[in-house]
Amino acid sequence: MHARLIALCLAATTGCATASAPAPRLFPSTMAVGSMGERTQFELDDSSTSGSVGRDAPDDDVGDTDKKKRRRKILFFVGLAGVGFGGVGFTGFGIGGRVVQGQMANAIEDNSLTRDEKATLTTRGEVLNALAITSAVIGIAGVLTASIAYGIDHARCGDLPPRRANCPDRDEAQADPPPAEATAQ
Repeated sequence: MHARLIALCLAATTGCATASAPAPRLFPSTMAVGSMGERTQFELDDSSTSGSVGRDAPDDDVGDTDKKKRRRKILFFVGLAGVGFGGVGFTGFGIGGRVVQGQMANAIEDNSLTRDEKATLTTRGEVLNALAITSAVIGIAGVLTASIAYGIDHARCGDLPPRRANCPDRDEAQADPPPAEATAQ
């Protein structure tokens, strides 16, 4: 037994393969994984396709009303406003925090900082930092809102530019150009 163990350790450290130790198995040999060509019981069960879900279910893109398009446009522009507010607020409040930090550093350097001034500057700095963080969060939420609304609008051939080249209404417009006489008048 010891000889086999030494031979196995020696083979493992030198990279040589031995025929004495079988390779470890990940699954027991009695476990059957299945055949790729056979359908599962779930696929054979007809109850899973009954109801409104199935191959004949209507597409979500059909029936995209003007109200939904208008809602996506509003969400997109609200998201852009959030991005603008977040960027301007983060920058402005961040600069304000640096100004307060500089005021505190100058007062400490001059030895003219009282406890009341220190408390006031500390509170002002904490408020400006909180406002900068809040502005950044609003900006990130705006980016998410605008990009999600734009992505959905783009996927559903909405009004936000640039539109996809393979939109159904665009394909219909290109297939039937207006007569030349109608455009000339």
